[in-house]
Order: sequence, then structure tokens, then C-alpha cells
Amino acid sequence: MASGPQPFNYGWVIVGAAVVVLTMSYGMIFSYGLFLPHIMAELGGDRSLATLPFSLCVVSYSLLSPVTGRIVDAYGARAVVLVGAALLGGGFWGLSRSSEAWQVFVSFGLITGAGMSAAYIPMTATVVRWFDARRGLALAIASQGLSASVVIGPMIAAALILDHGWRQAALIFGVVGGLTIAASGLILR
Repeated sequence: MASGPQPFNYGWVIVGAAVVVLTMSYGMIFSYGLFLPHIMAELGGDRSLATLPFSLCVVSYSLLSPVTGRIVDAYGARAVVLVGAALLGGGFWGLSRSSEAWQVFVSFGLITGAGMSAAYIPMTATVVRWFDARRGLALAIASQGLSASVVIGPMIAAALILDHGWRQAALIFGVVGGLTIAASGLILR
């Protein structure tokens, strides 16, 4: 039995898009700790109050993930990821413009959290739809974006904060991160 070349599976492009989306989105939120001392120095407050926006972000995306999953089932991942990219970018834009603590809660805690709910669920749901064989491998590769995000996001944030200050760094994160996630979302089908 001769086996010829196998046709290209577009699912591997989806896996690549998933790596990018997960690296960027989680990298953005995992960088919050680097922005925190600068936010505290400028806006005041103690560390416990300043860390609450991150907790609110995690709670927001956790509670919204089932809603996101239903929307992915109804309309597909592309639309959800594009909206998520706009929310993540907008949340960081809002963070860069925050002049009071409540604005950090809204921009990072709620808006960024809502955007995060449009990252993991849509990407994993899309990856599994493209694979019957090698599904585990495809998910394992896609999930590498989560691991990469812990290193890449904070490393980029540290360099941007050092070179441009925390506000400009947050703005750059929002624009570049949002556009990168949106570009990857356009690849989805």
C-alpha cells in the first residue's frame, strides 16, 4: 500500500493562530504586575487595593467564558475573537488613560476581563473542530501560547515600561496586542 503526500490540513494554521492569540492575550494580563508599582505610585492606594483589578479581571473572564462558549457555538470563533481583541486593546487603552483607581477597575478588571473570555474558549473549540487524528497534539501545541505568555508578555512589558513609561507601555500593549489578536482572528474559519 503506497502512501503519497497528504493534503495540507488548514487546521495547523488554526493552531498557529491559537498560539498567537493565547500568547498575546495572556501575556497582556500576566504583565499587570509590572504595571502595578507604577500605577500605585501615580494613583495611590495600597498594594491590596491595587491588586484587586487583576482579581476582577480573572473573575470577569471566568464568569463570561460560558457565555463566550455559547456565542462561539452560535456564530463561530472569528467574530468572538475579533470582539475580544477590541476589548483587550480597549481595556489597556483605558488603563493607560486612568487617573483614578476606579478607572483601573473598569478598564483592566472589567473590560480586559471581558476580552480575555474571548481567548481560550474560542481558540480551543476551533482547534478541536479541525482535527480527528492528532487532536491531542494540536491542542498541546496551541496551549503552548499559555506557557509562552508567562515569559513573553512580562518581558515585553518590562522593556516598554523602561523605555516609554507605564502609560505609553499600556497603550502600546493595547494597540499592538489588540491588532495582533485581531489579525490572528481573521485567519479563523
